[in-house]
Amino acid sequence: MAHRFPLLKVRGSHYEIGLQIGEAVRDLLPRVIDQIFYHELTMNALPVEGRLTPSVPPLSRSQILARTRDFLPLFEQYCPQMLDELRGIAHSAQLSFEEALLLQIRGEVIYAYGTGTGIGTVVGCSSFAFSREVTKDGTLIAGQNWDYPLDLELLHMLHVTPDDGPAQLMMTFAGLTSYMGINSAGIGNFANALPWGWCQLGIPHYPFKWRVLRESSLTGLRKLAAETRTVQPGNYVFCDGSGEIGDLELTPESAVWLENREGFFVHTNHFLGEPNASNPELRPFLADSIPRYERFHSLVNEYRGSIDVPLMQSMLSDHDNYPTSICRHEKYPGICTSASLIAEPEQGVMHVCAGNPCTGDYVTYYL
Repeated sequence: MAHRFPLLKVRGSHYEIGLQIGEAVRDLLPRVIDQIFYHELTMNALPVEGRLTPSVPPLSRSQILARTRDFLPLFEQYCPQMLDELRGIAHSAQLSFEEALLLQIRGEVIYAYGTGTGIGTVVGCSSFAFSREVTKDGTLIAGQNWDYPLDLELLHMLHVTPDDGPAQLMMTFAGLTSYMGINSAGIGNFANALPWGWCQLGIPHYPFKWRVLRESSLTGLRKLAAETRTVQPGNYVFCDGSGEIGDLELTPESAVWLENREGFFVHTNHFLGEPNASNPELRPFLADSIPRYERFHSLVNEYRGSIDVPLMQSMLSDHDNYPTSICRHEKYPGICTSASLIAEPEQGVMHVCAGNPCTGDYVTYYL
């Protein structure tokens, strides 16, 4: 039987939310922390399309956990209520506060200290946001194939109802309080990696997503992006309850919003906006990024006006240029589609397949 992500529902104050998460996933958290240390933080120089990604410096667990404290002032200013969630997780899961903080920073605890070409985990991902004018029923559809090397048992669906904000539904790691998903205000938030041209001590992309899912409009997201200085570059596709869609290429230096010229966005793992798209030092770290983008873009144009959830399931299972296709199968170590997500934010629904969508089943989750 195909794997399905379990659903965890939590509600209340931020501390209560953290307590409930920590209690529910307590047994998984040592494995999640090990995954951070033994995958994201022990990477050796890896050839990627003719280049080498830098090696992670050999630091002990205690040194890594000490570095989480460098991020604490940023969290206190940017997302202080998130820290209440982490205190709850630490208490109920019997972790140190630094371990709970690491769960929200992950590999960026090291990438933040990178220079030159930066340091990062090589991942893929193909994301999309479709306006009402390109879908069959005139509804917003957004989502992605998430290409990442991970034990699927460390993922779950998380339904959060905070006392002071919109309800949220997302796919996330055990112990990570915000990731890709939707909220009850109609916000949809999906993402993919971009070339690491530079890194800095800044806001990891996980607390950025935490803030995103507390917003209610694209206007609010534009303001949020302008005040966010990230650790490393990343691309984000959005939609909101008014029917707007957006695509943001967020870097440590700038927030570049792509122009909505076609009524939809698709994005893979290279810059599309200037000045970064024409920068030769920021060429794609995966050569298949451009072919995946072109294939995805052509499929959307081919089926424009007919796109619905079943058709999206088919698109996300596409094997053109296999194995580095939209439905990605392992070529580089561990890089394959670990989850496929299709959201209908206006209906408060997410259809999620654990693993490659060509072999798995989509399960529907409700906000």
